[in-house]
Amino acid sequence: MITITDEIAEAFSGWQRRLAASKSAKDTGVIRDRQIALRDAVRQGTAAFLDYLENELRTPMPLEADLPPMRPVTPAEAFNPPFELEMRLAEAWAGHISPRNAAQSAYWTLCYGGWFKQGLLGDDPGAILVTGKPGPQSKTPDQFVRTLMRNIGGLHHVRGPVSVFSDCPFARAWWRDRIAAEVANVEGAQISREDAHIALHRNPIWETLISLCVRRVTVVNSRAVRAALVALIATRPNLKQQNLVEIVWTVGAHGQALVFDQTPFTEVQAVVSQAAAQVLDND
Repeated sequence: MITITDEIAEAFSGWQRRLAASKSAKDTGVIRDRQIALRDAVRQGTAAFLDYLENELRTPMPLEADLPPMRPVTPAEAFNPPFELEMRLAEAWAGHISPRNAAQSAYWTLCYGGWFKQGLLGDDPGAILVTGKPGPQSKTPDQFVRTLMRNIGGLHHVRGPVSVFSDCPFARAWWRDRIAAEVANVEGAQISREDAHIALHRNPIWETLISLCVRRVTVVNSRAVRAALVALIATRPNLKQQNLVEIVWTVGAHGQALVFDQTPFTEVQAVVSQAAAQVLDND
C-alpha cells in the first residue's frame, strides 16, 4: 500500500504551490515557465510525464503491488467515470484504500502515476487529466495546469480540503461508494447501496453534500441525517444545490432537540422531509 510520508506530502504541496499560485502572486513569468514545462511534459506522452512527476515529487511512481487495482479506461471514462465504472472500481478497491489515504491529494497523484506506468491509462496524459478526449488542448498554461492538478488529486491550497473529494474523478468514485455503503447500513433507511450511489453520482449535488461534510456542518455529521438526505436526493433528481444547502440548515433548526443518531430513522426522515417541503414550497 502507498504511504504518504511527510517528505512526499511536502514535495507535493510545494510542487502545486509553485505552479498554481494565487492570482496576486509575484513572479508570474517564472510561474508561467513552470506551467509550460509541465504542459510540454504532458504533451510528450506518458514517459516524459512520469519522469517529470518523479523529479518534482522526489519519489518513484508506485509499483503494481502497492497500487489499488485498475482496469484500462478511456479518456472519457477517466475524466468523468460513469456510474457502472465507479461501482466496479469501488468493488475492486475494497480493502486496498484507507480513508486516510483517500483524503490525500498526493495519494491519488501517485496512484495515477502508477496506473500510467502500468499502461492502464494510455499514452496521452492530457486526454486523461485535462480534456477527457484525445487531441489538442486549447487551454492557457494556467488553465491547463489547474485542470490537471484538480483531476489528478485535487488542488487543496486553491480549492480547499473539499477539492480531493469533488475534483479528482477516482477519489469521487471511492468516496461516493463509501458514503453509499454507510447510508445503506443505517437501520431503517431502506435504500440500497447501488441506489444511494446513483443518487450521489450527480456531480453538482455531490459537491454540495461533500462540501457540507468536509466543513463539518454539525447536522450532516449524523449518519442518519446523511442517509435521509441521500434518500431525498434519490427521489428528487432535479433537486438544486442551493435547495440542498437550505434543507440542511432547516434540518439543523428543526432538530435542535434531537440527538439524530439516537433517534429512530423514521423520525429523522420526517424531519428531513418536513424541511424539504418547507424549502421547496418557498422556492
